[in-house]
Amino acid sequence: MFYFIGFPGVKYHFDCCCPACIEPNEVSDQRRIDMRKFDREIDKASPQECLQLVEDILQLYDDEDVQLQALRGRACLDACAACARLRDDRALRHWAQPAQQHYTWGLGPLHALTRKAASYASAPQRHQLW
Repeated sequence: MFYFIGFPGVKYHFDCCCPACIEPNEVSDQRRIDMRKFDREIDKASPQECLQLVEDILQLYDDEDVQLQALRGRACLDACAACARLRDDRALRHWAQPAQQHYTWGLGPLHALTRKAASYASAPQRHQLW
């Protein structure tokens, strides 16, 4: 399959040979569509809806064996934002810890997102939405 992937200001053209493209599967395709849909809905959702969407998207990542740690970290930081809006420091810490771990694995321990997640884990009230 030939895919056209666009990022702001940059375009990539390539022949995709990942397992999802080589052996298309309707269930897998629907999960990937849902991932994109849920990711778009997170920013507009209420805090409670956001937390459910994060749970759902992380489950889809597991079902599809998506190992991009930065995606997982971002989902966990989205949950942190929802928890900050709810003023729930215990839940914010709960989500900050896996965010920190995913970012450490994916981006390294000194990356700004790793450090941001670590600061939320140690002091949830530091979140800008608190």
